[in-house]
Amino acid sequence: MKQIRRALLLAVCLLTALSILSPAQAGGKLSALPAALQAAVLSEERYEGDKTQYIYKEYLQTAHPKVDADIRQTVDGLDKAYSPLLIPQAQSRAKLYNRLDIEVNYFRTGDSWLSTLIIARNTHKKQQKDIAIVSRLYDMNTGDIVSLEGIFPADSAAWPLMLDRVSAHLDGLFPALERDSGAIAALQTMESLRQAAFTLSGMELTLHYPLAPLFPGKTGLTHVRFFYPEFAGMMSPEAEKQTDNSRWKMVALTFDDGPRGESTEKTLNALRQSGMRGTMFTVGRLYEDNMTRLHREYDANHLIANHSWNHWNGHGLEPPARLKQVQKVQDFLLETLGEAPRYFRAPGGTYPPWIEVGTGLPLIQWSVDTYDFRGRSAQVILTNIQKNIREGDIILMHDTGDILNTAVAGIGEFLWNSGYMPVTVEELALAQNVETKPDTVYFRFYQGDYSERRDSNTN
Repeated sequence: MKQIRRALLLAVCLLTALSILSPAQAGGKLSALPAALQAAVLSEERYEGDKTQYIYKEYLQTAHPKVDADIRQTVDGLDKAYSPLLIPQAQSRAKLYNRLDIEVNYFRTGDSWLSTLIIARNTHKKQQKDIAIVSRLYDMNTGDIVSLEGIFPADSAAWPLMLDRVSAHLDGLFPALERDSGAIAALQTMESLRQAAFTLSGMELTLHYPLAPLFPGKTGLTHVRFFYPEFAGMMSPEAEKQTDNSRWKMVALTFDDGPRGESTEKTLNALRQSGMRGTMFTVGRLYEDNMTRLHREYDANHLIANHSWNHWNGHGLEPPARLKQVQKVQDFLLETLGEAPRYFRAPGGTYPPWIEVGTGLPLIQWSVDTYDFRGRSAQVILTNIQKNIREGDIILMHDTGDILNTAVAGIGEFLWNSGYMPVTVEELALAQNVETKPDTVYFRFYQGDYSERRDSNTN
């Protein structure tokens, strides 16, 4: 009996010890969000100029007051610099037609690094007119800012790798457009690279450059992408630790049928305020009427993907017409954003006609369907995910309805607090060592398994 009691006491002590460890200390996969990475968005709004100008700005409330103070100072500085540039012309309904938005995009990596991309966007008559950015990478244990030089030692082979890609990317952008060659050349130097705006996310280091100084008449950002496996052996020890997200259970949130109206805007707001990246499977015929929304998706570093030009399921179309449905989207986005989609989703999930014709892109299906298009409530959508989610899943949603966007915040809270990291489809494949191939169908990414698995909740 004494031995049993002693064993029970030992077990209780062990469980108690484990319970006080942070998720990052306990070993194995994370089951909760590390305390250092807690974050919430606070917002303020005001009118100026006899209510002809509207200013909206965001701050972060994090686990470190030093970080909060730096973000507040940065946001207020952007407000002071750019709110006077709002067009003074009298305009009713300024919230729609004459506004400055200062939004804080943030991304987590490792157990204590928080990456931010603060975007100040001037919108007039629903058209994006100007954009400014400030990026920061914070060590949330100390509150200190981590620079690119804090990630890569001075003699790291990463520097020439990055500079070569930046140069090739900028030289290849918008070949038919007028360009400021001097401004582009100034960014193709090692000194400029060391000062470049950047963010870290689940599997990606992204450099961000405003387009307006490089291409007159262009607004928005261009992104130069690098993935952590490319930097094997090139990072500092702490950076290697903080970019190893193998303890997170990664999943991909995907959104179909946009960009479309306020529903897309609300979805983007919810994703940003939850610190999540998504993959947006977009429909080409909607671009013209939703150009600012398309730019918002791309600037915030969501992955823009191809969902055909007319949302055609492929049946009844001759092969040339099917290919045109895909290629029109590729051409438009390359010309507009400077980056063509790398993934395709068949409208309605009817992938056989697209495999038959050969799109040249990987075809992304899903393993968990929220059925949000059926008018489900936010709680039912969330419950479906809670019941069915597994590491490596691809979750199907739509950013075009009036309900889904209300569920995104709850989805984000559940995922983060359960040890899941929402990433793009591209990041998820990389994390699971899956090399995606053209005209191959993927339902999920987990340890090489990308076979079909559908959730059981179909009510």
